[in-house]
Amino acid sequence: MSWSVTKPNADLRRRQQVGELPADLDPACLLLALFAAASATVTLPRIATAICDEDVESEEFTRRYADQLAKLVRHLAHGQA
Repeated sequence: MSWSVTKPNADLRRRQQVGELPADLDPACLLLALFAAASATVTLPRIATAICDEDVESEEFTRRYADQLAKLVRHLAHGQA
C-alpha cells in the first residue's frame, strides 16, 4: 500500500479556504516544508547540531524542537491573510 499526499494537501486547501491558514501560501509547498522541518534533525544531524549547538538526538532537544514546530504551525494558523 502506498502513502498518498492527496488527503493532507486537500486538508490544507480546505483549511486555507476557511481562513485557518494564510491565503498566500501554496499548500503543497507548505506540506513539503513541514515534512522537511519535522525530519531535519534526522536527515541533517550535523547541520542541526551546528545551528542549535546541542545534541539534537537528546530527548530534551527533541521535545523542545517538537514544541517549536507546533508553535510555528499555530503562528501560521493565526497569521491568516
